[in-house]
Amino acid sequence: MKTLRFCRHAIRRRMSEMCVYHSGTGIVVDNVEVDDESSLELLYECLINITIAYIQEGRRRKEGAMSRLEMTYVLTPEFYACEDPRKYIEEHRETNDHSLIMHCLENYHQMEYSKYRLQILSILLAVNNFRNVF
Repeated sequence: MKTLRFCRHAIRRRMSEMCVYHSGTGIVVDNVEVDDESSLELLYECLINITIAYIQEGRRRKEGAMSRLEMTYVLTPEFYACEDPRKYIEEHRETNDHSLIMHCLENYHQMEYSKYRLQILSILLAVNNFRNVF
């Protein structure tokens, strides 16, 4: 498979990094405990990381910019009624971005950058394959 040949170097590098977790010997299949649940957790982490990258891409475009989904999350009717938009955003900023990340994930089909939309869809398909496991 062409994709596997493309990422072979990255996989080998990652296995070398994983030696730290395997007594410095490298990965010995008979000595590693892997279950479907831990693999599923890694897929969830990938979904979170891709969504964060999507949000950051929107913010990188220019000062004060946001992705389309961040705008639908932040720009409420109260925002439009306020006198100072920057002040409103600062006053209503949450302590973390968990809700923003979930909003973007739940509406991934509306992402303007197809790269992130396709990555999320692919991982959701992989997650779906675990449904019969649990």
